[in-house]
Amino acid sequence: MFFEKVIKGNGFDCYAFMVDFENMGLEWPDGYVDNQVKGQAPIGINDNYIFYAKNDELKMLDFGSCKVQTQPLPAGAGVAFNKSLEEVALKNEDKENAYSQLENLISSIELIMSAKHGDGLNDMNMIICIGVFEGIIKKVSKSGKNYCIPVKDDMETPSKDGLNKLLAHITVDGAEVTLESVLDDLDAAIFRPSLDKIMLGNVDLYAVWADWKKIDKIRPLGYEDVDRCPVGINNNYIIWQMGGNVVQLDIFTGKKITVPLDNIMPKLESAANKTDAYFKENNIDLEEMIGDLIRFGLFDTHNTRWAGDIYSDVMRIWCGTYRLTTETVYQGVGRFISTRNNRNVTLEEMIEVL
Repeated sequence: MFFEKVIKGNGFDCYAFMVDFENMGLEWPDGYVDNQVKGQAPIGINDNYIFYAKNDELKMLDFGSCKVQTQPLPAGAGVAFNKSLEEVALKNEDKENAYSQLENLISSIELIMSAKHGDGLNDMNMIICIGVFEGIIKKVSKSGKNYCIPVKDDMETPSKDGLNKLLAHITVDGAEVTLESVLDDLDAAIFRPSLDKIMLGNVDLYAVWADWKKIDKIRPLGYEDVDRCPVGINNNYIIWQMGGNVVQLDIFTGKKITVPLDNIMPKLESAANKTDAYFKENNIDLEEMIGDLIRFGLFDTHNTRWAGDIYSDVMRIWCGTYRLTTETVYQGVGRFISTRNNRNVTLEEMIEVL
């Protein structure tokens, strides 16, 4: 068992995590309305329910549907109940921070809860969010189970207050399993990236296709007359061949490193085709965003409109789990960060979890 559990009386146990209730579109629980811990408060997870106390009432929200169970607590007991989850939740957050792939897992749980019980998500964003969650749990499953969340309408319980009706129940070979059982099966140390990297010299990188339509007069070697060209991604550098040199472009500072090297474009194209097949299968479209990042780094790291377009694409593709700090773009200091804890992340890390 990777994450720790809270052990309560009568043999009851549950997982506990720190989450952002605003991301879930829910009111802050008892004891945390004005006293969040780094912008978060704890929840418990048992069976298929996420629970916490609000107004001295235990709220149990079904992970996959709009169903809610409630149970009254003694007057004043809500704060104590929530506080009893905090210590383990903070320990689990330390584990989450040690294995950055799990940030998307917790963020996806937040967003699915927003769709079922909070402010809601539209159907397309819900489908993308389910895909992120499903992908991560497959990559960290000790048993290697083929977890799936079939997207279908909730015919049993109508949407509550117009919320999203798409079910988010987790299945294995067609049989429903609980969120708790999925967490029992996790081991972040065995994270399995879906995409393979290639080596160029001593640098490993992802290869992807990029849309160059908005970039005037610059094309990689061998692609002078086309608008779709492969590139490599390492850290926050985008890499391609220009004449007899490999160009490494820092997308935020505009810094370019050129290294004399044989033509790498055929190798990039071969690897980018494999990446492209995976992206098409999973309805992921990065090409325009990568092209916008190249333009941003080449021509104007202070263009806030361009940065705004990239921000929107990042929020769409990664379903709100990462964002671009556009407020610093005018200083030429853009950053990708995790929305869970404002940790700096790289474009390479973000692609790894897709």
